[in-house]
Amino acid sequence: MAELTEQQVENQTAADFFPLLSLVLNDPSMSLIDDSHKEAVMLERLAVVGIGPGLEFDWSALETDVQEALTTGFENGFGRVRAAVVEGNSDIMVDMNGWNVLQNTGDFRTDWLTRAAMADFGFAGPDSPASHVGGIKFTDANGDPLDGSNRYTITFDLEDLPLVTEFWEIPIYDAQGYFVENELDRYSINSYMLEEGLLDTDGNELVISVQNEEPDDPEQATNWLPAPEGDMRFTARFYGPHWSLVDGSYDMPEVVPAEE
Repeated sequence: MAELTEQQVENQTAADFFPLLSLVLNDPSMSLIDDSHKEAVMLERLAVVGIGPGLEFDWSALETDVQEALTTGFENGFGRVRAAVVEGNSDIMVDMNGWNVLQNTGDFRTDWLTRAAMADFGFAGPDSPASHVGGIKFTDANGDPLDGSNRYTITFDLEDLPLVTEFWEIPIYDAQGYFVENELDRYSINSYMLEEGLLDTDGNELVISVQNEEPDDPEQATNWLPAPEGDMRFTARFYGPHWSLVDGSYDMPEVVPAEE
């Protein structure tokens, strides 16, 4: 499974991607946007190399220069999507106190960059972001890359929790965006756990302890979110968000390196 999931994105090549694109566009269950000029233009461009509804695409039959051009485009596009989220591209991202939130446009449609960012960083995310928003985090409060060999805290004031109509959660992932098995079988801290009294809230605060090994302190262990051993990231999720989570005005707590 690890090899399969990494091959889908991390190890995918242009020779992998374009046949899959052709397969999707020829899937009768995949609907097109009949009234979209932008999509029609994109389909015309793809048809030049044999990709599109009703067309049979064969990567190996392409001229070498065409393969090279498609490979360059694929690699540039992949890099652009990653950079847009990691660097907080203001065209598609909103800064929420250091957490990058995809702009809630209500419908991706032909917003290719935002759609690709959601597909890459928001696994199983909705086609329309209206139902929930996600805050992506790669660095700590000092701007250093998140690493499971370090210890961190995320502190919520119980009087200033994320405003949602459904629930919120703070999941933790490895650098590739996958959950990592841990002894607690715990992969997020969420509002349900808080409501059910499963978390320590002394001092009117929820202090989430993020580290690889279980904390020695019993209170910290109660709020422990097990981290992978190496590089990692967060994608906080807010279901039924109030506007402060959409426009980034909510004072989302930083990921703070724990004091030694």
